[in-house]
Amino acid sequence: MNSKLMKAGLAGAAAIALAAGGGTFASWSDFHTWSGNHAGAGTLTLSTNTPDSQTFNVGNLIPGGVWTEDTYLLSNKTDSTPNGNLFVSLAGLTGHEDGCMGNTEAIDQATDADGSCNSTDSNYNPNGQFPSDAKIFIKTLDASETTCGVAPGDGSEKAIYGVDPGAADQSQAKSLADLQAAGPQELLRFGATDPALFHPGEGVCVETIVYLPKDVDNAVQGDSATFDITGTLKQAF
Repeated sequence: MNSKLMKAGLAGAAAIALAAGGGTFASWSDFHTWSGNHAGAGTLTLSTNTPDSQTFNVGNLIPGGVWTEDTYLLSNKTDSTPNGNLFVSLAGLTGHEDGCMGNTEAIDQATDADGSCNSTDSNYNPNGQFPSDAKIFIKTLDASETTCGVAPGDGSEKAIYGVDPGAADQSQAKSLADLQAAGPQELLRFGATDPALFHPGEGVCVETIVYLPKDVDNAVQGDSATFDITGTLKQAF
């Protein structure tokens, strides 16, 4: 046998034995690269049938007067949307006093010895009485997005905050100022095992009512307030 071939063969056999015994060697490899990859976070989006530019103009309420607005809030319907909880809150409440030279505070609040009524009086409120005198009631209705504010559902509703203006007992009624101080209020919906949980695409019809009780006094006449109402969708854990 050719000695050169024999040496080459023995060298090859030794290399195989070394590999089988756990030694080190350079193995073959191949690769393929996938480029242009992208990853990102899904979105938690709150939609509404009420445009952002719309102003909820309550108008000038009289004692016993009631203002109502229905809005449908819903979660974004996509595979990248997690379950969430819905809240409503009031902020930025600013009261406006109409002054006291007319027949309002001039009757009820003029306390100066000379009978005048001005901003130096001890019981003069520069923010007026509307933020505390005007009451708010929030409830959710059993209505779809298309029927919210258009037609009643089966009559089911859930009181979320405050007292219905039609209730005889108003002792627990809540004002605009009370709601701002209380912070976000969680909304509940109907027909779910967990009424507070909103899956992607699920929503609820929210009815907001602002009213003046029948027993408010002259001091609130002409007063007003501006405020923001915010719907918030938070991820449910």
